Amino acid sequence: MTAERSNKIKALRSEALDCPESERAEFLNRVCGDDLQLKSEVEKLLASDQEDHPLLQNLAVAEVAGVVDSESAAGSPATLDSSPPRFEVGVLLNERYKILRLLGRGGMGEVYLASDTRFRRKVALKVLRSDLASSKEGLRRFALEAQAVSALNHPHIMTIYEFSNTEDGDLFFVAEYVDGTPLNRLIRANLNLEKALDIGLQVSSALSAAHEAGITHRDIKPENIMVRRDDYVKVLDFGLVKLTQGRKPSPGAGSEDPTEALGQTRPGAVMGTTAYMSPEQARGLPVDARTDLWSLGVVIYEMLTGRRPFAGETKSDLLVSVLSSEPPPLASDEHDFPAELKWIVSKALSKNVDGRYQTAKELRADLAKIKKRIEFDEASRNDHPREKDRTLSILEQVAPTSANTAAPTRAEHDDSAAPGSFSSSPSVAWIVRQVKTTNCVRRSSL
Repeated sequence: MTAERSNKIKALRSEALDCPESERAEFLNRVCGDDLQLKSEVEKLLASDQEDHPLLQNLAVAEVAGVVDSESAAGSPATLDSSPPRFEVGVLLNERYKILRLLGRGGMGEVYLASDTRFRRKVALKVLRSDLASSKEGLRRFALEAQAVSALNHPHIMTIYEFSNTEDGDLFFVAEYVDGTPLNRLIRANLNLEKALDIGLQVSSALSAAHEAGITHRDIKPENIMVRRDDYVKVLDFGLVKLTQGRKPSPGAGSEDPTEALGQTRPGAVMGTTAYMSPEQARGLPVDARTDLWSLGVVIYEMLTGRRPFAGETKSDLLVSVLSSEPPPLASDEHDFPAELKWIVSKALSKNVDGRYQTAKELRADLAKIKKRIEFDEASRNDHPREKDRTLSILEQVAPTSANTAAPTRAEHDDSAAPGSFSSSPSVAWIVRQVKTTNCVRRSSL
């Protein structure tokens, strides 16, 4: 069995556990389709769901991704209360992890900066709250999905090194220490257009890998996106909803809490962060990978404009806005956004799930095209007049004129997309190479 197949089986089992037992057969029939072997493997895992089963005991110490708070993982101070930390500076856990300092406290527990003395590297060490650690079912579900995500070993998904416990029974996770800044802070500092698109591309790449393995994040938001000093992006908190289902929101919960539980946690559950959840998620309906694409659309809108597309004085008002209102037009005092970019964001925020982007790969492809188009336009403005004329001449020879050939990447069944809005053929990158080659030849002949 391939790793991808194994990851998919584990992820489907995790999803099935969220369904009432009477509905699991229908769920498996729907998601597995004609793949009877896949259905059989998932059913075997479900049948082995016993407290003392060796498989599940091993999963209790599996690698778990996405439990480090975004504020804390950046090395910046998160909200601290006055109570003493669970571990003092200098304490050595499991004869390996030396506590350097408390980074902060969040909805899931305490997070520390620690030194891995075995590999001589800094790590983020998260100690779970006791009420979360006591939920064996939640831990098992979380472990299954997070193990699958970690197995992807994707460069834009935070790496988890270990899930273990201390001699006193405190459960903790060890993850890579991401030296960077949460995206929500960068948004407050005003992102430029090129950087916003670059972040969108990297997040969509992470989601594409996870979705292809059958894993949905469910809580994409700026606080779960870390940008390193070299502009490299890491997506945090995969699998977190699995662990937080059933707990009450912490006092003062806000957008920087991991998730918000609005209502019950089985059929009709509303899990996620209100401002970024899709309409189907807000209604407590079953969700798939397309809910992440909506959330990423909200994040992209916020990166571009500095404000969220949906607003409300209370969470209830915000949910109503998500369900029934259209976002204000994509506009900014600093940028005149291309029509193609407005179209991309509009499609990502389609309330009709079938009218939305169907895969992260499609969204990433369109973001890449518009980013190259903007870079090309910027380069053209800086060209010598004669070189600019030559550039325009090349564009006139190869640029498509048909509305059909200028349509954005989209699923064939998506009738909601407006045609003729995005030049997708020929490749802008190819045009840029042609122009650069021509200009270089011209300069060398002078």
